[in-house]
Amino acid sequence: MKLTRFLKRSSIIGSSHGLLCLYGDYQYSHDGLISGKARVVLWNLLLGKVVAVVVRNVAFTRHYSANAESYMNEEMYGSVLGFGVCRETTDPKVVKINYINTNWPREMKSTIPWQVEVFTLSTGAWRRPRCVNLPRRSISFVQFGVGVDVGGVIYWLARNRIIFNGRFRYSYHLIVSFDLTTEEFREINLPDSLARSGGYNLSICKHRESLIVLERHNEAVWMLKDGVPEPLTKVFTIGNTPHISIVYVYVRGFRKTGEPIIEIEEDHSQRSGERPLGVYERNSKHVNNIGIIGMCNSFSVYSFVGTLLLLDQPNVKIYDKRLVRL
Repeated sequence: MKLTRFLKRSSIIGSSHGLLCLYGDYQYSHDGLISGKARVVLWNLLLGKVVAVVVRNVAFTRHYSANAESYMNEEMYGSVLGFGVCRETTDPKVVKINYINTNWPREMKSTIPWQVEVFTLSTGAWRRPRCVNLPRRSISFVQFGVGVDVGGVIYWLARNRIIFNGRFRYSYHLIVSFDLTTEEFREINLPDSLARSGGYNLSICKHRESLIVLERHNEAVWMLKDGVPEPLTKVFTIGNTPHISIVYVYVRGFRKTGEPIIEIEEDHSQRSGERPLGVYERNSKHVNNIGIIGMCNSFSVYSFVGTLLLLDQPNVKIYDKRLVRL
């Protein structure tokens, strides 16, 4: 079976311990709200090995209801995934979270079907997590949210919806984490300026063993150092550059030395066209073009390390075991 078959219609959702994790090949289902199916691919670039994991009970189907006219054409549920390697056992794990979409009233649903499931490569099967502190029903995850693994803990950007007297009042950003060893969830509060930021102004990524929160509107870079949840500190802000006029900057990753690798929008005509990648020098505020050009929002930047994980796995093996109840 060719590798390209596993990678069709896929996107990168994470990297850990030298393994790249891709997600795609989604198949819609009309049997229920959370009945879609997709595929996760774990890829060892050094060994050229891949294993695939079938992901069931994925929530991307549309909901149409004559009893909820104000919510027609909205998705009642959403799903996010995260990938990482357990720091104690070096066992690769995939975590799937189903949640109630922000636009749906929480009181309409008392439970969330298949809310959290964990796949471990050593067993080749999905199961419930060992923890009991699942994410609150009031929490929804940022659209296209991708989990970031830092030191064996996966982090997601999320929003908490506040209801007062039965009515929606406001929502704020926070970070939800999942420890791959203890399998416990945790919530991390953000500074007020970030918590109240617009829905698409924040994103998260990793630099070495620190979680990075990127603020798009102010082009600011915030950091959680060494897994310490609080406080979040602002590291630097990407200011105006002397030799290039920039409309927007999108941080895609970091070099080992700490300089951000940025996707540059030099004028509004590039909003949906090609954009270059550059390296922003914090001291001189120069942007060095690195000679890579691609379509907007098509870049993913991850650090590479060699690993022997998957060495004992048959190549292009497909895991499709359904949920195991413990």
